[in-house]
Amino acid sequence: MPTSIIAVVNHLSNLQSQYIEKLQSYDPQLNFKGDLQTGPRGTSRPRVAANGMHFEKVAVQFTHSIGDRLPPAATKRKPELANTPFQAVAISWIFHPRNPYVPTTHGNLRFFIAGTEGNETWWFG
Repeated sequence: MPTSIIAVVNHLSNLQSQYIEKLQSYDPQLNFKGDLQTGPRGTSRPRVAANGMHFEKVAVQFTHSIGDRLPPAATKRKPELANTPFQAVAISWIFHPRNPYVPTTHGNLRFFIAGTEGNETWWFG
């Protein structure tokens, strides 16, 4: 695994923990649940909480996906990467506040690295 992906995996995994810690300091009633799922295609660590004092429901997800080749949607802008191995690391969050005047918030950050070893291309999406 390239060093760059290891750094991103560690950073986004730690960022998930920091988000959860901050959310719980703001809304102590949030009790995050979710099981770590690992396999040959990567890792997923979903964390979901409901029935908080300020939030009806909150999710903070972390994933690290590994594949033999990028899907066609990903190679549309980068056709030179078609049929190359890839890894993707992502963190996403969804906040459903109890206050009806505060909007639901969703966001995500994804890091991709694709290509053959020593000839990788990486980008955020």
